[in-house]
Amino acid sequence: MTRKLLRTITRRKASRYGRCIHFERILQIDSIREDIHREIILLYLSLGRRIEAQRQYLVLEELLKKELGSSPATDIKQLLRQS
Repeated sequence: MTRKLLRTITRRKASRYGRCIHFERILQIDSIREDIHREIILLYLSLGRRIEAQRQYLVLEELLKKELGSSPATDIKQLLRQS
């Protein structure tokens, strides 16, 4: 790979990690934001980090059950099945 391509790939990954950190800060304020959990799961999957995506799903599942007595939206579970 050329240096330019490597820099581009590195920047994109860094940007994804930065977005993940931003989303995690949002969750510190409002931990049951299902849309934010979905974005974090998508980011982890885009980075090839399936285990972290699964962990994030389990965190969401536990929070929703505890706080609202509900389960995550079906589309979020399908994200993990499709990957």
